Amino acid sequence: MTRRLVILLALLTVACEEPRRREVPAMPVRIEVAKRSDFAPTLTLLGVVRPARMIPVEAIQGGTLHYSKRFEGGLQTGAPVRRGELIAELRNHQVMFQRTQTRLQMEASNAEFERARRSFDQGVVSQAEYNEMKVRAELARETHDAAQRDSARLRIAAPEDGSLVVAKRIPPGVH
Repeated sequence: MTRRLVILLALLTVACEEPRRREVPAMPVRIEVAKRSDFAPTLTLLGVVRPARMIPVEAIQGGTLHYSKRFEGGLQTGAPVRRGELIAELRNHQVMFQRTQTRLQMEASNAEFERARRSFDQGVVSQAEYNEMKVRAELARETHDAAQRDSARLRIAAPEDGSLVVAKRIPPGVH
């Protein structure tokens, strides 16, 4: 038992002893005065930006390319466009000639039909001649409407609001 008492006293003596402290060497510091300023962080990320949706814009008719005033220098990727905004026009003399020709034919057919209608009302022209002139006038109007649709295809407009993505640069005046 004395032996246990000696060990207990030795442990109490060691446990009551203050731990030794190490001295940390001095470190030089610099003092700055705090100033208020705007915080403008810059964040640089690497990655690929892809559009949510792409709508190809293609010319259906051929012709000489003329960009709208806004895009005189050519199309630039990223340029914002509004729905229906004119991007370019194609000048196709054959289509323009056809539109003018069908307009003149429609006007002439309408004049002939009006003359036939007045003559029919007076009993000078038969029902068959009147119907023939009516069909000719309708055919001329439909032909003119088709030529109008063809000439409308010469306009390249933005189908939706968005930004341009130019896959192939085409200089103005190219046929």
